[in-house]
Amino acid sequence: MTRFAFLSDIHGNLPALDTVLAKIKFELKIPANNILCLGDIVGYYPWITECVSTIRDLEIRTVAGNHDIASSDSNPKNVFLTLSNPIAQEALKFTRLVLERSPDDLEYLKSLPSITRGNSYEAVHNSPAFVGGFEYVTTPDDAIKAIKAMQKEVAFIGHTHQPCVYKEHKKDDGETDVRYYDLNDLARETGRKPFKLDPGVKYLVNIGSVGQSRDSNPQACFVVFDDEKKTIQYYRVDYDVREVQEAVRSSEYGKTTFEKLAKVYKKEMPKEHNGVPVSTVGDFLAVRLEQGN
Repeated sequence: MTRFAFLSDIHGNLPALDTVLAKIKFELKIPANNILCLGDIVGYYPWITECVSTIRDLEIRTVAGNHDIASSDSNPKNVFLTLSNPIAQEALKFTRLVLERSPDDLEYLKSLPSITRGNSYEAVHNSPAFVGGFEYVTTPDDAIKAIKAMQKEVAFIGHTHQPCVYKEHKKDDGETDVRYYDLNDLARETGRKPFKLDPGVKYLVNIGSVGQSRDSNPQACFVVFDDEKKTIQYYRVDYDVREVQEAVRSSEYGKTTFEKLAKVYKKEMPKEHNGVPVSTVGDFLAVRLEQGN
């Protein structure tokens, strides 16, 4: 078996995870030992222990994401500081409370490595240039740093929730540059067929998010890498978004008002998200899920 499925940023969204895993295992016929999770199993949505247990029980190879680290760190002061967003901090508090009642899941998150490698690939939550850190790859300069730090020909990352590919490009003066492809670019280039990786060239592949898309597409996202054919292919799958919206609004998040957060964090909170009124953390997470951004 030369095909590997990469998924990331589940964030406690069990309906999305279950749908993605069903697609991978039963339709694409990729076994659990060829599935890799790039972290952030927890955070934001209510099925925290259920998502951790699913990944654990299937023995899916997994690296730690920043939410996993923050939720399981015995002294999270420094990690809290990295999550300056009050909504992320509230999610972290809620997640830690749940995990305190599930010591096995807590220990599992603590045990996760920062990076894993195969014959021709490496996988890390944020960037090969900052393994174990919290930096994002959002600019060409970020991507160049990551590519220069890579030890394999292709690296898979998550963290930004925005699927895209950075392709190494050597300029005439020998300096490293990158070419950027979003999913529309890839579709135009391949006709929605697998994207062929050129030999001798490094690729940085952001695999998007299972549980909270941020590329204006609410569908869950994952990637399949064929190590023999040297191709990658993105998959988008529908899941029951309404179920997750109802669950998050009826959870503790639905009781946490932005008025309260503004006082606690001394920050102005939004009154709307992309034109939709929001007054609680539950509202915000539900609207973001539906809009995919």
